[in-house]
Amino acid sequence: MSIKAQIEKDIKTYLKEKNLDAYRALVFLMSVIKNKEKEKFFELSKKGQTPERGQDILTDEEIIKILQSEIKKRKESIEAFLKGERKDLADKEQFELDLISKYLPEQMPEEEIEKLVDEVLKEVQDKNIGVVIKEVMKRSQGRAEGSLVAKIVKGKLS
Repeated sequence: MSIKAQIEKDIKTYLKEKNLDAYRALVFLMSVIKNKEKEKFFELSKKGQTPERGQDILTDEEIIKILQSEIKKRKESIEAFLKGERKDLADKEQFELDLISKYLPEQMPEEEIEKLVDEVLKEVQDKNIGVVIKEVMKRSQGRAEGSLVAKIVKGKLS
């Protein structure tokens, strides 16, 4: 089952269970995904490559990137709310972050990311931080957090 299909299924489940906080969070997340689908659809339309009816417009990898972006936003919000002494709002954001995290693949341990960074550094000719991070993120297939990858790459290159 695709990530999008799982989210849609869970929206229905949370509504039936009257878990309105989870329901609202997933409905908002689905609206973000659908907006990205519309953007991609129009990009494909301009190129004359409209997808067939019933075909998913976004791949699971693209949806994972959206989820990671939404998680990053939640983390930044939590930090800001805690600085502003708004624990109630930070708790709400933490709840949403935990909910969204369920749809991501299991994250790689730091040691595994370090091994992957070492492999990439051996193979990639260009030792530019951005190039290395991009390649590691591509190979990790959504299983590594960007900030952790960046920290490890910067440590290895300096």
